[in-house]
Amino acid sequence: MNVLAAAERAKGAGLLVFTIGLGQDVDAALDAAPDARAFFESLPTFYRKDYARWLDSAKRPETRARRIEEFVALLRAGRRER
Repeated sequence: MNVLAAAERAKGAGLLVFTIGLGQDVDAALDAAPDARAFFESLPTFYRKDYARWLDSAKRPETRARRIEEFVALLRAGRRER
């Protein structure tokens, strides 16, 4: 299930929702790896925010691309942290 779709449904039900924006490049990588997306969405907010901070701290596009690849591999391996 897509996080944004779930957030919209929760908002419609009157619930307070916090979403983490990761960027289109990360979203595309997670779309290509549904198992990684499912694991990421199951993580507590703390771990999701930690991954987001790590990805966003990359200063060069090459570094971000490399981190996204590692991010997906870590999620596929069931790792909560890097």
